[in-house]
Amino acid sequence: MLAHLKKGQIVELDFFMAIIIFGFILVIIFLAWNTYSEKINTELDHNTDLIKAYHLSDLLSKYPGRPSSWEQNIALVTSNVNAIGLAYSDRIIDDNKLSTFLTLDYDLSKDIMNINSYEYYFKISKMKDGTFDSSLEKGIKIDEENIIAIRRYVIYNGTEAIMEFWLQR
Repeated sequence: MLAHLKKGQIVELDFFMAIIIFGFILVIIFLAWNTYSEKINTELDHNTDLIKAYHLSDLLSKYPGRPSSWEQNIALVTSNVNAIGLAYSDRIIDDNKLSTFLTLDYDLSKDIMNINSYEYYFKISKMKDGTFDSSLEKGIKIDEENIIAIRRYVIYNGTEAIMEFWLQR
């Protein structure tokens, strides 16, 4: 009868060890799940911002906007413009559109581009004597740590230029 009691004690010890090991494995899986979930969400946010910045730089550098003559009446800009475009044609920047864009209120331009939860910085650097001269800027120059920066080669006033568009959440 004494041997029968010892077997019962060993089974209980094995059972508690199995529960403890199972608990540790469960905790490790839970922590790994949370870590990878946060990484995936961060990567998804970054990719969403990258696509938005790419799309906006594409609109600015390749299309005239909607309506295509949005720059002609600045009073209508607040109510009538669906998309800001700076191009006369594909990657050829229209000086009138660019001048109007540079004079627009920063918050109004964010509203039209539908990026109210973001900050942006826009710059066109023209080629001058073999170097790029950056004289046309708009927006807030943001900390370069968490930005999405898109650069496009464009033609501005008949010369090569680089258009930069930075976006930060």
